[in-house]
Amino acid sequence: MTPRLESFRTVVTAMCVNPEHLGIREVVTSRAVTLTIEPRPQDFGCILGKRGVNLRSLRVLFAIAVAREHGIKGDILLVTPDARTSSVKPFVPDRTFNGERLRQIVEPMCAIVFKEPVVSITDIAATASRVTVSVPSDEPLGYDDADVADALLAVVNTIGKANGRNIIFEFVRRPSQATVAARSRWQGK
Repeated sequence: MTPRLESFRTVVTAMCVNPEHLGIREVVTSRAVTLTIEPRPQDFGCILGKRGVNLRSLRVLFAIAVAREHGIKGDILLVTPDARTSSVKPFVPDRTFNGERLRQIVEPMCAIVFKEPVVSITDIAATASRVTVSVPSDEPLGYDDADVADALLAVVNTIGKANGRNIIFEFVRRPSQATVAARSRWQGK
């Protein structure tokens, strides 16, 4: 895996109860990159999400990352685990999980999706964090901003909930450097 796509592994493992038993393989062809995820049964639902929301979100983020890195299509294949071959370990949220741990996951995730992300994370309560991701207004994403924001929100919320945190999420476009320079020239500064 490339360093940028290795960051994606960090995001997927953060969504799991038993990340040490998570299998992730990358297959690269001339036309596409496919990421195959093989979770344990107790992690399958975390990655799939309610009605497949988390998996769709991961696919959007991965497709953006692969297109940016290689200029080709990217997809994720989620392998259904065989429940008979795995022992189920009960889920216990990480009570030490805070904004700083969340930052260690969100910043690499944003780095694989955006060229110049600015991530702001603030703990607003003992069990809540505010996450704001801003990108330049002229940065093309290849997807509608709302779709990208929904994908990020789904993944960040899953990670937060898996660790006993409520997440308030905001995705914003900030003026690009070119826009700021043009405004300065126009205002005569």
